[in-house]
Amino acid sequence: MSKIRKSFICLMGVATILGSMSTSALAASTLAALTAVTPGVLAVTRVAGTDRVKTSVEIADSGWTQSDYAVIANAWDFPDAVSAAPLAYKYTAPILLTDTLNLSADTSAELIKLDVKHVLIVGGTGAVSDNVASQITALGMDTQRLSGTDRYATSVAIANAIGNTGSIVITNGYNPYEALSISPIAAKLGMPILLTARDSVPSALSDYLSSNTLTKTYVLGKADGTKSDDGVSDSSLFPDPIRITGANLYERNVTIIKSFSSTINFSKVYLATGKAFADALAGSALAATTGSPLIFVDSDMPQITKDYLSSEASSVTSLCVLGGTGAIPDSTVQTVESLLGSRTSIPIATPTTPVTSAGTRSAIKTALDRLVTTDTMTQAQEDAIQSGIKSASQGGTQSEFNSIMDGQVASGTLTQAQEDSIQSALAATLQVGSTKGRNKKGDHRRYKTIMDGLVTAGTITQTQEDAIQNGLKSELQAEIQTEYKTVMDGLVIAGTITRALEATIENSTGITVPVSGITVTGSANATTVANGSTLQMSDSETPAKATSPAITWSVANETGSATINTTGLLTATGPGTVIVTATNAASGVIGTEVITVINVTVAVPIQTTDVITETSASAGYGSLVSINLTSPVTFVGATQFQVYVNGVAASVLAPLNTSTTVYPAQASGSIVQVEFFNAAGTQVGTTQKVTLQ
Repeated sequence: MSKIRKSFICLMGVATILGSMSTSALAASTLAALTAVTPGVLAVTRVAGTDRVKTSVEIADSGWTQSDYAVIANAWDFPDAVSAAPLAYKYTAPILLTDTLNLSADTSAELIKLDVKHVLIVGGTGAVSDNVASQITALGMDTQRLSGTDRYATSVAIANAIGNTGSIVITNGYNPYEALSISPIAAKLGMPILLTARDSVPSALSDYLSSNTLTKTYVLGKADGTKSDDGVSDSSLFPDPIRITGANLYERNVTIIKSFSSTINFSKVYLATGKAFADALAGSALAATTGSPLIFVDSDMPQITKDYLSSEASSVTSLCVLGGTGAIPDSTVQTVESLLGSRTSIPIATPTTPVTSAGTRSAIKTALDRLVTTDTMTQAQEDAIQSGIKSASQGGTQSEFNSIMDGQVASGTLTQAQEDSIQSALAATLQVGSTKGRNKKGDHRRYKTIMDGLVTAGTITQTQEDAIQNGLKSELQAEIQTEYKTVMDGLVIAGTITRALEATIENSTGITVPVSGITVTGSANATTVANGSTLQMSDSETPAKATSPAITWSVANETGSATINTTGLLTATGPGTVIVTATNAASGVIGTEVITVINVTVAVPIQTTDVITETSASAGYGSLVSINLTSPVTFVGATQFQVYVNGVAASVLAPLNTSTTVYPAQASGSIVQVEFFNAAGTQVGTTQKVTLQ
């Protein structure tokens, strides 16, 4: 049966009529109703906001209409937060995200909306500040902070709050994805998630293990089971350990879910990106409420994930996508739909409000006017910015539409014949190639009129037109942000505004161009470093005009070990492989590079007394030179030696042996050295200089 896509656009209107009922909650209730009464239907919904904080709010909206408890976690750093899902499940609470220093406005509004009375803050003041706690208290809610001296102690504090059911999960404290993979499962089963160090059991974890009666431990880690990965694979403190492994995060994700298949409800599946943790973190609490799995997918989805989705196709009736199209593109969702089988697919409207070009530009104009009023900038400077923006927004629309429609053809939403019909109608109506008197807003209206006509004529369906229009809205919103950034950068270069004023304008207008990709490289593109040495790592962000490109460095030990400082200087401390990660906090995007630490023996100069000795021949004649090779020669690869006197070779290259070789007597004051060479004749070491008496 061919896949039939039906758009329930009326949901948005119904949400308006219902008033107090949120769009996401309405979508969730409609989804439940549809799947309950329509066998064989795959209902698809996307829960997303315009950023990770707003996405956590939308997730809370889709699962809760009221909650006495809420869990608050840092939106940008995972260590204190990844253990939170079982805690949230115990208190039937959503997980909401916030900035470090101030309670995010959307989170504050959601706490009030859900009529929350008790807020559990996970992490220390470095993750969620005391100011945030005070702001929550000011809302009339009490707070309880669960934290420790480090990420390990914090996970123990959370575990103590959850209680002991006899089973626990142990996972690496430097990688969030194993913890997130098991979060809904651990939550449902009441298992705390405890973090461990790479090479040892932290004292807080050791104390927890010894003070609790435990019968089973699930250890999550790499396929090779190295101690450096999980820190406790050979610990006698560990009760009945069961290792769950995989070669990469996607394989481990699938293997973890398979290991608990008998306890999982596969009728509903949650999808999250494997490239940023925030959506999965907030979504883990929601997935736990239905006992559903959380599966990591991306545009380059590995075969093991595809095979697993296909194997569970008959069980899945609804699909919930966590995060916007920047996290999981529509094309990836369509791939998942196809893997789940050819069925009627009902997309429920995404609970987000698109930002139109007119709305965005109007909001920024208002913000710029305010900066003029407060004397932050002059009217002439605002006029220059607006003029530049107007010029930048002329033309280019045709290529946008072409790109969107090509994508619709590739995804199967349109046929090539339908695209050709649309293009012909557009060419007849628009003067393609001429931008005089035109702007994107006007062109979009013309395109809408043309496509309405094509729907009336039966050339395309209403659903197909809606898909094109939605694509155009997203494309236009992203382009507007980039246009503003480009214009202001140009004005800084021209001296019209200062760099500081540009930053002020960006902060006031909300102009953001998020980082979409990070490339990590070693100095001179090196992928190896000698043990004990350093390698400077560098990062490159795309797009080049991203407004918040700052990154933080971290390194995860695989079979080797290393440390990295805030500037990206990697110090190798043990042979093997390590993964260097650059994380952009503003977008949650990460870039990684695998570096191999090479165990190179460092040549330490041989003590002269071990090799060169002096034997007096006769008074006034000088000293004989004795070369003693009975002591070990530790230069790597040394197979032969040569004697130098006063910098000149006094012997031929000779093989290393254990005998004592005596060279002719040299005058007092002569400087003697022995140099060592490998089989190819390359010098690999030398002794210290000896001055004959």
